[in-house]
Amino acid sequence: YSFKNDSPYTNEAKWVMNVLSSYAGIELINRQEEKNITIEINSVFFDKVYSKSAISEAFLNDEMEIILSDGSIDFISTIFYFLNCLWEREQNATLDHWGRSDFSGSIWDKFQHKRPIKKVNQLFDSVLKEWGIPLPKKPSSVFLSHDIDVVYGAYLEDGMALAKKGQYGKMLKQIKDHFMKGPQWFNFRTIANLELKYGLNSTFFWIPLKGKVEGVGKNADYSLKNKSISTEINWLKNEGFSHGIHKSIASSSLKEEVALMQMDILSNRYHYLKFNFDHLKKEMNDAGLLMDASLGYAEVPGYRNGYSLPFIPFDLENRTPCRFIEVPLTIMDGTFSKYQKSSGKEAFAQISDFIDENEQNCVISILWHNSHFTDFKYEGYPEVYEQVLKI
Repeated sequence: YSFKNDSPYTNEAKWVMNVLSSYAGIELINRQEEKNITIEINSVFFDKVYSKSAISEAFLNDEMEIILSDGSIDFISTIFYFLNCLWEREQNATLDHWGRSDFSGSIWDKFQHKRPIKKVNQLFDSVLKEWGIPLPKKPSSVFLSHDIDVVYGAYLEDGMALAKKGQYGKMLKQIKDHFMKGPQWFNFRTIANLELKYGLNSTFFWIPLKGKVEGVGKNADYSLKNKSISTEINWLKNEGFSHGIHKSIASSSLKEEVALMQMDILSNRYHYLKFNFDHLKKEMNDAGLLMDASLGYAEVPGYRNGYSLPFIPFDLENRTPCRFIEVPLTIMDGTFSKYQKSSGKEAFAQISDFIDENEQNCVISILWHNSHFTDFKYEGYPEVYEQVLKI
């Protein structure tokens, strides 16, 4: 391929082409030849990106695409827009009470989608068809993970859930078991053995800081220096499981918190999914980690940036590819239990349908908290996870 105009934004366009190359499993070469594919770079669009002017839904047609002056689809700009979640950079971007980018008010919501669609995949497929290149048909894979937010709170949270149901006998037994047999959410080996039963393993994300952050929420209720916790971490590592940092909601940087970890780690996920995507890129680059797994919505399943595969994000500040891989988060237990108030049966139906819809060319990232492996507050959810593992 070659570029149609002499633009200062070839770095951005080459990055898009590299993501396309990875998606299609082909090599694309940028050089001048007679039978080239020519690609126009929309300098007006990129001027707005770097002047931080609003690029609202008004720039998109009814199909959520940016159009060039000749009426054709500007696939470079459109894909760049979605992959980088540029609607979240707008001054009026919708944030929830935790300061997170909200699905409600996002580009998906404004175009009346109940959850994000694979818009980038669609654009890649249409371009490949136009160029006569076979579409990829790779079986999807799964990334399993567990955010360890709370270890010692089961007797309070599960106990309160039982009390609300009037099951006082079970509540008293549950509290007694907590003190006699240990915390029910200290269940890492139970989770691991369940996954090993199906020949799978996962990544556990641990918070390095304890306590409340006023006006925001809670960090961990445990310490990584605790001997019992470190013993479990070592056992999991020896069984082939991975560990990452669950960046806290404190004001400290990701790099500072990585230094507090009691283990070698390569990956991160932000606690509460509280992050700004531009800031995430800077923090990940500064911390030297190789993978982030935060890019998802809390309220709905799906691909927040419209793309179903891991990718190397683009650093808008330095105008170069980042030094880490982003693995989008697609399915989270709390989406169904907390935000949608779904029963275990209803949650499994949605997850099963989602997996069926995404059998090819996807990485399905599933987050199941250790708190969702007891059957009191989150009734039916331990069984849902095992049903998902069987698919």
